[in-house]
Amino acid sequence: MTFKTYTAILHREEDMYVADCPELGTVSQGSTVEEALANLKEATELYLEEFPPKGTEKALLTTFEVAIKCLSFEKFPARKLSKPFNASVFAEFANEAVMSSLRKVPFR
Repeated sequence: MTFKTYTAILHREEDMYVADCPELGTVSQGSTVEEALANLKEATELYLEEFPPKGTEKALLTTFEVAIKCLSFEKFPARKLSKPFNASVFAEFANEAVMSSLRKVPFR
């Protein structure tokens, strides 16, 4: 029996932790970090029984930046802000802003 170390990336989704092994694509979950890791280990071992690793190359881990465009409340007419503000009102404003910008783009 040989041992190999893999990467685990964990994040929380609602009341569960999700554990992901990016090198193999195995994923599992648990109600605690420890449970999610144990479940990922079991899932990965079962995966490797069926699909043994072909190479010994380590995965490359890096980061990257993305631009996040936020809608500004100043763009919305004041008359529309008379409604109580909640997620559905924001979605309506966002949809109107997107549709408004699309109308300005000519079709070719």
